[in-house]
Amino acid sequence: MVAEETLNTLGDLFFLLKPTKLNCQLCWLISHVLMMSKADVKPFYIIQCLSRLLEAVAAGECGSVNLASKLDDLVVLLSSQMIWKVINSDSHTLQNHNMALKSFHIMTRLCHQEMVKLFLKSMNCRDITEVIVTLHIFRDVFQEVPQTMELKAEVMETIINLIKENSKSVRLPLLQFIEKLGAYNYFTLQQGDVVINHLIKLSEIGSISDEETQELSVSILHLVALLKLINVLCQPMSPMAFVPLCKTATDVALKVQDLGHTPYLGSHHFNPTEYPSPQVVFVTLLMSSLMPYKVKDFGTTSLWLLHALHPLNSLHPVINFKLGQVWKREIPKMIQILEIFNSYVTDH
Repeated sequence: MVAEETLNTLGDLFFLLKPTKLNCQLCWLISHVLMMSKADVKPFYIIQCLSRLLEAVAAGECGSVNLASKLDDLVVLLSSQMIWKVINSDSHTLQNHNMALKSFHIMTRLCHQEMVKLFLKSMNCRDITEVIVTLHIFRDVFQEVPQTMELKAEVMETIINLIKENSKSVRLPLLQFIEKLGAYNYFTLQQGDVVINHLIKLSEIGSISDEETQELSVSILHLVALLKLINVLCQPMSPMAFVPLCKTATDVALKVQDLGHTPYLGSHHFNPTEYPSPQVVFVTLLMSSLMPYKVKDFGTTSLWLLHALHPLNSLHPVINFKLGQVWKREIPKMIQILEIFNSYVTDH
């Protein structure tokens, strides 16, 4: 069709315009390209033309103000292509998806404040499909957004609302978005405990979560700081949650050692209301090891965590020498006893 060929040609012509000229004509160009979506024109050519237009705007480093006035309409059209990718996988819809996502990156880079407002608005709507698509898009373009405290507070508020709604359809894409937040230290925020508790609940042994959800929850918990994990473990919790969380904390502690870092938990004995002392950690986990019948691996996971922590704590000056020696010498023996017991129970 003539219209499709015209759109194809226009995509290359945008780069020939001077940035100032392109900026002046930007709203007009976007409006007319968007109008083509109402005609009998394949979405591929419209999305391709818009993508090239946005690339030209970004290359010219101008037009963000005029672009902001058209974001609502652009988001509606481009988001529709993200939905179609889920429904259909032919070559054109796949290309549409990739070009639409690239366009979202450019729009977010140029108009991050306006785009964040649109993302958060869509994440708070009642349309489940729109929420899922927005979570996917926002996660993909998240690195384009400056991480201000205001942004973090707004994002966390929206995420907590979604957690409270507890929609099964949204659960997995929400977890994937939370994983992105973990990479940007959102778990250290005051509201981070709500998210961490949500992850612990989903990772519980025997929970209603599917296997993929459980595995992803455990994986995300590995992004939580060791001190925070230890703090949670020293609080009352379900045995079903204790075991996977204990294993996670052990993995994190061992990783810390592999990286050559030894952050003594004992250095936090000056803040006993915020973090548990090494003595409290030792007693809590040791007492847990005395209850191996609560759930499989309950006792051994406690001891393995103690064993992983001892290079960080047992030689610390705030710990009594005798306690340090018990920590270092006796814990491995106790692990061996429990593992023999578990092996015997399994075989019989």
